[in-house]
Amino acid sequence: MAMKIFSKNSEEKEQLQEEIGKLRREIKKSVREGTEQKEEIEKITKEVKEILKEQKEINKTIKINSELLNKTIADLALFKPQVEKKLLRDTTQTIEKELGEVINTVNAQASGFSQAKETLNKHLNKSKELFIEQDKLKTIISSMKAKDFELEKYAKELAKNDKNKLEMMKRIDELETMIAKMKRR
Repeated sequence: MAMKIFSKNSEEKEQLQEEIGKLRREIKKSVREGTEQKEEIEKITKEVKEILKEQKEINKTIKINSELLNKTIADLALFKPQVEKKLLRDTTQTIEKELGEVINTVNAQASGFSQAKETLNKHLNKSKELFIEQDKLKTIISSMKAKDFELEKYAKELAKNDKNKLEMMKRIDELETMIAKMKRR
């Protein structure tokens, strides 16, 4: 009977040692996996920090460009009405003055029709030049408006980066949750 108890105890001891060995292997495996996950989290955290740094630089560039563009637009907005009024006023005055001179010349010198015609042509050419200058100014103004919308691509890029940032933060949260669960085990 003493042999049965001894053999029974040694069998239980062997089983316990096997169980302890299994548990040790599982613990080592869990520690390895935890270490690997920690390294992956550190890598992801580093990537997120780099993305955030890049995003800050992009935001800074966008802010600077936006401020410059807003200043230019404001300057142009102030400049545009003044130029248009001055151009219209000068054109009107020039045309009125020149037409008055032409009419006086035509009335005063009926015999000098060819001379009046040349004067009129000069004045018309000057008027055409003024209108061409006015069209050039309008073209410049409209091109500035088109440049306003170039910021849209920066806004899209910013939105894309924000989305990437949120995804990375979500992944970090999931990994931290996994690590916490593993630590509790």
